[in-house]
Amino acid sequence: MAEKDILTLQWTFAPTDYFEEPLTISKPQFTVKIDNGKIEASMDPTMFEQDPRIKDRIEKELQMRFRGVQLESYGAYQLNYVGRDIINANGTRKVRFRRCPVKLLKSRRR
Repeated sequence: MAEKDILTLQWTFAPTDYFEEPLTISKPQFTVKIDNGKIEASMDPTMFEQDPRIKDRIEKELQMRFRGVQLESYGAYQLNYVGRDIINANGTRKVRFRRCPVKLLKSRRR
């Protein structure tokens, strides 16, 4: 169990093998784990309350990572925000889902 509450933001992506290996992005405000078609950003819930635009900054970081791979692979990808939830210190989870439109980037041709 966690020692304190943790807020997580989740995304999915396709293709699920877009990255060759799992990635972890560690910043002072959050940690992002990318693996097998799933992305989870974890942070203290007060961080999100103090700065709700942190989600936009994380998405910008994600887009930079995806576009970096796209420059080498020319492969299209989909990145979808799934939602957020809070994992309480006692292990219970408050789940909040939100549907968002799919972002599809076309691959570039040489």
